[in-house]
Amino acid sequence: MHELSRYVFVQDYQYDLLKQMREQSVCIPPVDPMNGFPSSFARNLLLPFSNHIVSQYAREYYKKATPYFGEFPIQFFGSEIYPVDPAPSASETPQDTHSIVIYPDQVRIKNIEKEHIPHIIRLCNEDTKTLEEQLKYDSRMEKLTDISLYFFCDISSLDRTVTLFQWFDLCFRRSNHRKVHYIFSSGNMKNDQSSTIIIHNGDYRVILSQHLTLKDVDRIVQHMINWKNK
Repeated sequence: MHELSRYVFVQDYQYDLLKQMREQSVCIPPVDPMNGFPSSFARNLLLPFSNHIVSQYAREYYKKATPYFGEFPIQFFGSEIYPVDPAPSASETPQDTHSIVIYPDQVRIKNIEKEHIPHIIRLCNEDTKTLEEQLKYDSRMEKLTDISLYFFCDISSLDRTVTLFQWFDLCFRRSNHRKVHYIFSSGNMKNDQSSTIIIHNGDYRVILSQHLTLKDVDRIVQHMINWKNK
């Protein structure tokens, strides 16, 4: 069993998560984003009737996992990962595949077929050393060595999240730094936390609120780039 809590961000090529969230935001009245609880949309992604592949991870994992002080060691999030890889063509691998990113290990696994989900969950339960050993043997796995930004957002905070993404992207591009991964997830890190951003840059890791100005974002970007170049 791994020592730390893990987040698993599941990208379903067949499900346009941000589009679905935008459509929901039109239909659902605004709620207080400080209440700390994910919307029914985020919760429903994990339920069996969900059309998102993350529901199959939740079903497989929670029927065997044991919570520790009320929390499970692994949390799953329906996600979008940018830059987006195109869905594999039938000539390369079956189209009905998906990708995940395992955090904090910064391991990405691509082109996963549904029948491999139990195996992938077992990998997620391994310790960090074992997980990184598997990188040598599985061509679908890669280590994310670039800067990664994880946006935890909900229906009520989606517009703000997209604005922040645009600001970060602008500041990185303006500094001619394009090796950045953006991961959007539907839901919150914990039920007692409102929407947040995790920045991961090697040994540099920080959790930020979404209450940032463009000046704040530019300062953070410059700090990350300088840290990366040390």
